[in-house]
This record gives sequence, C-alpha cells and structure tokens, in this order.
Amino acid sequence: MQSKTLATIHTLGLIENIDIYKIKTSKIAIREDLGDIGQLALSIKEKGLLQPVIVRIIKDRFEIVAGNRRLAACKSIGWRKIPSHLVELTDEESFEVALMENIQRKTMNAIEEANAYRRYVKDYGWGGVSELAKRIGKSQEYVSKRLNLLELPKAIQEEIIRRRIKPSMAEELSYVKDEKEQTELAKLIVQRHVTIKKFRQSLKENDTRRSEDEFICYSQKGNEEKILDKSIIALKIVVKRLNELLNLAQDNFVIYEFLWYQQKIINEQIDKAIRSRKKYSKSFS
Repeated sequence: MQSKTLATIHTLGLIENIDIYKIKTSKIAIREDLGDIGQLALSIKEKGLLQPVIVRIIKDRFEIVAGNRRLAACKSIGWRKIPSHLVELTDEESFEVALMENIQRKTMNAIEEANAYRRYVKDYGWGGVSELAKRIGKSQEYVSKRLNLLELPKAIQEEIIRRRIKPSMAEELSYVKDEKEQTELAKLIVQRHVTIKKFRQSLKENDTRRSEDEFICYSQKGNEEKILDKSIIALKIVVKRLNELLNLAQDNFVIYEFLWYQQKIINEQIDKAIRSRKKYSKSFS
C-alpha cells in the first residue's frame, strides 16, 4: 500500500472541532520535547489557529498525529475545542506524516531527526533507508548521513542539539574514525567558528558539494479511496457518539438495546469499509 503524504493528507478525512482534552498523545510520537510554546501560544491567541491539527481515531479515543505543539499551545491558553483534521491512518502512515510535517516546519534538530529515522528503520522495521527516503522526499544519501550522526560521541551530539555545530560539519566529523580526534575537531569548530570550507581543508578533503533531492511529489490516489477513508472516519464518529448515548441510556433497557444494535451494525460496516479500502489499496499499488 502506498503511504499517504502531506501532499495528499489535506484532501482526505474530515474537519471537526474536537474536545481538546479527549485528544491523547501517540505512543509513536516523533518528539517528546516540544520546546518553548510561549510564542506559538501568543500567536494563536492573537491570530487563531491557522492550520488544524491532524488526528486519527484509535478504537475509543482520538490520537494526535501531527500538531503536538499547536495542541499544547491551545491547551495553555484555555481552549476547550480545537479544529482537527480527522484522517484514517495506519501506525506507519501516522509516523510518516508526523515526520514529514516536522521536517517541513523545521521543528526538529538534526539529532531528533536522526533518531526518528532510526526508529522507522530499526525499531519499527517499516523499511530500509531507501524506502524511508522515498516516503519523506529526501535522498538516500541525506537520510544515511543523518543516521551517521548517531555514531558520533554523545558530547558532539549535544553540541549539534545546541546548534553550536552545524549538521554539515558534523557529517564531516562522522568520517573521522578516531573518537579523540573527533572530539578535538569538534572543539575547534565550536571555539573558532570555522567555515565548512576551512574545516574540509583541515581534514585534507576535496571541496565537494552536497546535493539533496527535490521533494518527491507522490501521485494522489483515486477518489474511491478518499471516499472510503472519509466514510470510515464518519462511521467511527457515529460509534463514539452512540457510545455516549449508551452510557446515558443504561437505565432504559428498550432504548439501550436499540442503540446497542445500531452500534453493532455500524461497527460491522466499519469493518467492511476497512476491508474494502485495503483491497482497493492493493489493487492501486
């Protein structure tokens, strides 16, 4: 199945105002540290939320896919509901969408980005470096170089996080195999603010230019799958609301039985819709 991307995600799903405290953090979240949200909260308070957060429905709960900082900022200014783009995504697709948004918004430092790549490739086993590179619209070389940063000593990784060493400099350091020499060169970079050109000269390397692939535009899937995705989301919302009514109707057996039966039918329809979407996706790919 071809994964959804940011190029297509905004044409899928439904927009709803969701109770902000019903949206839970994902277990496969890209970032744990959201950084300072003060400025973002002030901007939202003055101008409103310019872009909805992306949310998926997992069983009986809402789970944030992308927009953790926006969600936290809206909570901090006392919002009760938040505009949410409800989409039907697998764990893998959810991770990819969150990863792409963070890359495009430049909210991650190079080490956070590298750790996310490692989780995708090694921890979750969703694909190799070349597969991940295609998914996020980067070159295989770019992803590999980011992953190489994780082989550097922790002290150097910390300097990258603090933005005292640029990722391009750190990538050059990864070619130096001696850890002591790496550390000495890192100190030189921080203390003397050397340029990449001077640094390469110090390593006696040729001045080569890096290249990054342009963002790969993925072709959109047909309208049929979009309709199925929206249908699944709409049916899941109905099930959630019926569940709320069931809680209210516990003392009335007739109404409770009627609502329970309707919920059962809709759950069966959701299962059929999911099977149809998977079947269609396979035939499309």
